[in-house]
Amino acid sequence: MSVENTKYLYDSLINGDRKGILKIYKLVFPKVASFVMRNSGQREDAEDIFQKTLMQIAARFKEKEVEFTSSFEAYLFTACKNQWRRSLNSQKKRVTNHNNDEPTNESEEKAYVLAEEEKWKLYYEKFDMLSDNCKEVLKLFFQKISYAQIVEELSYSSESVARQRVFKCRNKLSSLIKKDARFNKIKSL
Repeated sequence: MSVENTKYLYDSLINGDRKGILKIYKLVFPKVASFVMRNSGQREDAEDIFQKTLMQIAARFKEKEVEFTSSFEAYLFTACKNQWRRSLNSQKKRVTNHNNDEPTNESEEKAYVLAEEEKWKLYYEKFDMLSDNCKEVLKLFFQKISYAQIVEELSYSSESVARQRVFKCRNKLSSLIKKDARFNKIKSL
């Protein structure tokens, strides 16, 4: 991949350029899906990992320009592989005894419930600020509706378009939440 092409994909991700993001999907997602499915995952896992990684990379790129030592395609694929490995490792480390996470007294329980309520209040407040189309896309996505069904439901032209729309809407929601002054306070609870 040429330096110009890497720069184009990088700029597309930063600026939310639809054509460039579709190209990113076409170039990298099939490889990510293949890797995840060969390593104990499903296509939906690959879609989630790809979306999550794209959002993280976009956020990172917006904060600081990245110097590429390899192609953008290789950078994104490696980031997705690492994300999937972390996901697999965290699944192995899950504790089956959930009693350790439960509050030990009534005041701790109230604090825990209030913190959860604050998180959800912020989430719903920012969700309501999204366009109607974004709300619909994200509702379907969060219900684990496949991209093929999202295409059918919302009359998109392809699954790539649906993925791109989910990516943009999740990014917008995340950005709205993180820009709110309450975010850091709630995050630390």
